[in-house]
Amino acid sequence: MLNLIVLTANVIALALMGLRGGRPERIAAVLITATILSEPLVVGVQFGTWRVGILAVNALLLLGLWILTELSDRWWLILATAFQLLLVLSALMPLVAGTFAINTGVAVRLALWIAISGVLFLGVWEASAARRFAREARSP
Repeated sequence: MLNLIVLTANVIALALMGLRGGRPERIAAVLITATILSEPLVVGVQFGTWRVGILAVNALLLLGLWILTELSDRWWLILATAFQLLLVLSALMPLVAGTFAINTGVAVRLALWIAISGVLFLGVWEASAARRFAREARSP
């Protein structure tokens, strides 16, 4: 049930990013949508408890967000990239701690994804605020 709520929030946030966001928000929405759609395809790729497929998809998203963060001036992207870095690092935990359970990793990644979902809504707000500030700077 929680997964469905998070997915619904993501769909709403991604739609708002596409409709009301600027170029950085639209690019991020494409990257995140590609990640959401590709994760079910790679969930079975794993070595023991190490979910390599999920790690690869999330690492690619991290790389995309990082590049987008470097090229744009959006604070929400910095926060989303930081959460994504933690998510990727959590996928490496089975290598560090042998007793790290799959359910624990999934729970940690779900919590981080909920945080990222909230940040997506901040992205929509920041894009609208940036447009408003630009408009006010141009007006006499």
